Parts: sequence; C-alpha cells; structure tokens
Amino acid sequence: MGVRAGATRGGCLAGIITVSLVVFIPWMPSCGSSSDYAMEELRSCPKAVALLGEPVRMSRVGMACGSSEMQGGLERASWSVPVAGSRARGRYRYSYDAVGGSVRFSGALEVDGRTIDMAGCQ
Repeated sequence: MGVRAGATRGGCLAGIITVSLVVFIPWMPSCGSSSDYAMEELRSCPKAVALLGEPVRMSRVGMACGSSEMQGGLERASWSVPVAGSRARGRYRYSYDAVGGSVRFSGALEVDGRTIDMAGCQ
C-alpha cells in the first residue's frame, strides 16, 4: 500500500506541474521587445500566415535557441524559435538590433523545406 500511495502522489504532482506550465507560460513576460517585434512582423506577412494558418504563435513544442542583450539604449537579439499556426509548424529565425528609435530587423520562416524571407513581405 505504501508504494502505490507514493506512486499516486507522484502522478498527481506531475499532473499539477504540467497543468501549471500549460496555463501560466503564455502569460510569462518576454525578454525585451525583440520577440514581440519579431512575432508582429511574422503575423503581418500574408505569405507566412497563409502557410502557417491563423492564429500564428510561438509554439510551446520545440527548442528555442539564441541570445538577447540589452545595455543602455541598445537591444540586440538573434533567435531561432518554433512557431505554429492552424495548418503547419515551422522554425522562425530572426535578428533584431534597436538603438534609440531605430530598428534593424531580418527574419526568415522555414516550413517543410520552404523558406519565406520577411524582407519580401513588406
């Protein structure tokens, strides 16, 4: 009886942690404004939205790799993040540099071997 009760408590704890992550992760703050800017660029690209399907969002499934740096009036970021929509999943790679009010941005969406350059969406 002791082993079974311990296994049940462990299963309950794992369930509570999983539900907590699914519920609270969407409301966690982002690191700087680069991710918000990048996602807005992606959502405003008709080619990307047509390929992924609406709503376009960062996916909770997959690995994000990159770095962000903020110092004084400078913000610099370079990331590769998983994204998803109602039709497909993909990888979104972007670079972001902001100094004062000036922003330099480049990005590319990769879905099933197809690449969409964000520069071609403007």
